[in-house]
Amino acid sequence: METKTYTYQEPFFTMEVKVEGAFCAFLTVLLTWNAATNLFGMGFLFAIFAAVALYQTWNTFIARCYAHSVTIGEDEISFELFGKSQSYKLSELKEFQIRGGSRGGKMYVRVGNHNALHGRFWISTDVYEDGEELAQRLIDIENRVDPDSLRVQARRTNTEYKQIKAKKGKKSRK
Repeated sequence: METKTYTYQEPFFTMEVKVEGAFCAFLTVLLTWNAATNLFGMGFLFAIFAAVALYQTWNTFIARCYAHSVTIGEDEISFELFGKSQSYKLSELKEFQIRGGSRGGKMYVRVGNHNALHGRFWISTDVYEDGEELAQRLIDIENRVDPDSLRVQARRTNTEYKQIKAKKGKKSRK
């Protein structure tokens, strides 16, 4: 299959990644200050909210978990955000896991030796150009990299079940 780049559509990218990330960075500073000064006697609560905002800020700007574009080639996949790219050779991968909607929507993808700094991506396929195709290609990569995983086996069994059910449905209508 040819190399293709899937891009997060505007204005969704600006609102869901850039603005949300900047807002969470602002909240991190504000809530940390409120926690440090124990504003309204609720320092502990402000500290919890600051930690949540910091986590979102980290995922957006440090770990770059929200890819602006995903490029899939014959033996490589890369995720790009803010001019920095994380690329992986498919033939060298031992792990490629997808959690979330197999029919699109928001997918959490873990690639290779993932950790807090790289290899984790939230892909909202419903707001990418050709998002359904992107979702299917990601699933195909998961099937290729780890065909014996429980998730892949369950998806395969479910597909086979639907095909058998569809065939039986056609026969009973005749």
